[in-house]
Amino acid sequence: MEKEILNCNNAEFVEKQKEQGETRYKIYFVYSSKIGRVYVLKFTEKIRVITVYPIGRQTLKNYKRKFKKV
Repeated sequence: MEKEILNCNNAEFVEKQKEQGETRYKIYFVYSSKIGRVYVLKFTEKIRVITVYPIGRQTLKNYKRKFKKV
């Protein structure tokens, strides 16, 4: 997981969020047309992983319409 976040080889989309007075970033990693994963990160003096969840084929299709490529 650490290597994946630091390399960002499969990162497709990034979304900036303002939550509870802090800035968070949702990074969408896409491995194929059917499989992906979302990391919600917060940057302080360290990188803090808030949550990680998988995304499927239909969700990926919807996000490709919504976001631009990195």
